[in-house]
Amino acid sequence: MLRKFLFLSVLVVCPSVNAVAQGAPNWEFFGGYSYLRVDLDPNLPPDFDADPEPDVSPGHINTNGWHASITEYANDLLGVTAEVSGHYRTICVSETTLATLACSKRSPGDAKLDTSWYSVAVGPQLAYGRTGPLSLFAHVLIGGIIAKVKEPTLNLKVSDSTWAITWGGGMDIRMSPEAAVRVQTDYVRGHFSDFAQNHVRISAGFVYRFGE
Repeated sequence: MLRKFLFLSVLVVCPSVNAVAQGAPNWEFFGGYSYLRVDLDPNLPPDFDADPEPDVSPGHINTNGWHASITEYANDLLGVTAEVSGHYRTICVSETTLATLACSKRSPGDAKLDTSWYSVAVGPQLAYGRTGPLSLFAHVLIGGIIAKVKEPTLNLKVSDSTWAITWGGGMDIRMSPEAAVRVQTDYVRGHFSDFAQNHVRISAGFVYRFGE
């Protein structure tokens, strides 16, 4: 009787121990759409409005692009994230007033500028609830931003780079043990032209989890 009891106890306890030891996959890859509200140089003319929409404040550009990251977790809480993103916008600037205008209304002398913004960063990431249906995460990342402006008619190109620090977070909604939907918001602080710029980034896409 004692042997039977011990045997049944092992059958009950072993699956429970295995379930406790089994955590979420330690690798995550994220990719998706991203919106970046670019903060511009405060020395620009006061009438420079980088978006003709009336609800946008002067000194900003609304850009669209992509965002990708990969994270390796040492456990279910702490990991290291490396990310890269790219955002783009074409704006037209009046030759006389230096204010932006709709590109469909630009005159032959007005400038048409193709702008692009690339960021690279790495840093620690904390997560909560990675084995559940809804998980949260937060991170602080350090890296840099490269800004490029091109005037296609004259084939003029200008680029600049700066360090940047990114902090933010988001949530994952799990669809399966390997896949999830992610929404995240980040505050990106750069320092072009000796002035601090405060950018806001919102991203959404899919997460693929793999590894032990």
